[in-house]
This record gives sequence, structure tokens and C-alpha cells, in this order.
Amino acid sequence: SAIRALVQRADVWLTDPPTRPLDLAAMAELRDLLEPLAVPIHELAMSTSRKMADNVSDREERARHQFKLSAGLTAVLAALMLTFAAIALRQLRSAERRQEELEHLRVVAEAANRSKGTFLANMSHELRTPMNGVIGSLSLLEGSPRLTPHEIDCVHTAQQSAQHLLHILDDILDLSRLESGQLRMR
Repeated sequence: SAIRALVQRADVWLTDPPTRPLDLAAMAELRDLLEPLAVPIHELAMSTSRKMADNVSDREERARHQFKLSAGLTAVLAALMLTFAAIALRQLRSAERRQEELEHLRVVAEAANRSKGTFLANMSHELRTPMNGVIGSLSLLEGSPRLTPHEIDCVHTAQQSAQHLLHILDDILDLSRLESGQLRMR
């Protein structure tokens, strides 16, 4: 209702071309219409922030779960590869057959390494997105004139920590690119 009243009143100034000039009296009238909306807008922003934080927490939990699952699968894959290599070496009778088995193991290891690099690159990108949101939110918070010196110090500490985590993510992404051959050392 307050929003509808604001929209109806503001239409005369916001149409193209405006049907009424936007003078000081009009701005005061708009301010008076906006004032009752401050609390609901603030509550909406806080609710949205809480939901975003919940979403980030959920994503982080899923990322941790995927990392654990990947580590477990990598360990199982490594154990299977070692077992297969031991059995294959015992059963090989000729040099030709031994060469074929080793070539197969090399292909499997390269595929596992590529999968690991892809996983690291994907996870790095997935973590960078919410981290950039955190850094942006901290920058907005830093500009607030209502913060106490202690709160400003806390915001700076959080910004430094977030930047440090972002650098770590960049390093992980660079490592996965280096391993996949997409990045060359200078």
C-alpha cells in the first residue's frame, strides 16, 4: 500500500517526459513517501542477507562433502591402481604384454590427474563466487558511517582474511591450470 502510493505519486516525475517538474517540494513529498518504507526495506535486506548466508553455508558444506568424497574416491582409485599393477606385473610373461599393461596404467593415471585438475578448477570457481560476495559486502559495510572503531577493525580483519582466502583459491586454480597445461611458467 505504501509502495503503491509511492509509485502512483512518483509516476508524474518518472515518466518520459515528466508530467510535473521535480522541484524541492516534489522531492520533499517523495522523501515523505519513502520514509515509512525504510524499515520494511531494511528488514527485507536483512532477510535476504540471512538467506544468502544460509545459501553460502550450504554450498560450503556441499563443497566440503564433495572434497571428502573426491579424496576417498582418489584413495580407492589409487588402491585399485596399485592392486591392479601388482597383479598385472605378476601375470606378465612377455615384454610386449608388460608394455601394454603399463601403457594402460599410464592412461588411467593421466585421466585421474585430469579429473583432479578439473575438480580443483571447478571448486575454485565455486568458492570464488561467494567469496567475492563476502568481499563486496564487507566493502559496503566498511563505508557505513555508523560503525564504531572496533567494528571497523573487525571489518578490516574480515576483509584481509577474505582476500587471503581468495589468493589461496587463485593459487589452487593456477595449479590446476598448470597441471592441465593451460598455464605456462615464465
